[in-house]
Amino acid sequence: MDKLIGKVDNDTYIIGHSLGCMAVIRYMERLPAGARIRGAMIVGGRVETPKKMPDMDPDDREVLIKWIGTPIDWKKVLSHTDNFTGVFSDDDPITPKGESERFKKIVGGRVIMKHAMGHFEEETTETLPDVLDAVLEAFNS
Repeated sequence: MDKLIGKVDNDTYIIGHSLGCMAVIRYMERLPAGARIRGAMIVGGRVETPKKMPDMDPDDREVLIKWIGTPIDWKKVLSHTDNFTGVFSDDDPITPKGESERFKKIVGGRVIMKHAMGHFEEETTETLPDVLDAVLEAFNS
């Protein structure tokens, strides 16, 4: 992610989907002290590493194994932005039920709850205007 994002600043807004949400969180955890970004958004993701390995693609599994057993330093993650949004679906077959409540409790950020959007994949999701609105709102505040 370092190569893709480059130097972060107040014009940086990072969005992750599914396993990419954990990548965003872990990336923010590694940012240097004092680094600030405009915002971050997780879409259909988790805010905690799973206690056990779920069934998944072997490549994704290899990445996730590195994160299991390493608690997230939320104080450090949240020191980099005041604008954190979580987007969840009430029928997501991948993200555990109650993840939006965990997000609100741990992160304290804005929650966007969508109805019948599954895991926000092509079959169920063509556009997410709420996501675009949240990003634009961050840049207009």
